[in-house]
Amino acid sequence: MKNNLYKYLSLSFNFFLISFFFAVLGYYLDLFFFKKISIFSFFLPFIGFFSYFYFIYKKMI
Repeated sequence: MKNNLYKYLSLSFNFFLISFFFAVLGYYLDLFFFKKISIFSFFLPFIGFFSYFYFIYKKMI
């Protein structure tokens, strides 16, 4: 039980950090390239989300 708790706590913490990193990266890319459109701020967190799930999928196989 304790191992599962630490494993899922670690996975959720990594997921939060990756999502936060891609959101901040998208925000600063939007500030650099665009002034009024938030394209990267919208799409980069989704890319981070799906790339993290792909990483977990590859790790489980």
